Amino acid sequence: EGETVIRRIYHLDRGYERLEEKLISLGAHVERVRDEPQNMPDSLKLTDGESRPSYSELLDALTGPHWNQSVGQQNTESVTASQDPADED
Repeated sequence: EGETVIRRIYHLDRGYERLEEKLISLGAHVERVRDEPQNMPDSLKLTDGESRPSYSELLDALTGPHWNQSVGQQNTESVTASQDPADED
């Protein structure tokens, strides 16, 4: 539901077979246009008084694992190999 703009579509073209056909078969309206400001759907354009979020605001909005954790908070498990003293001969 709603509109989505995908930029740099060549990554998807390269990685998925017949993606456009599959999306259309699911009911999507797919339209390829040049990546130019005038081609942005009105529903996705900023309105007067709106501004883009800052980089830190975007990071704060992410909810995936480890995305908002500082280095000290991340799981820092490490694996160390131990050598059997009998192998030292």
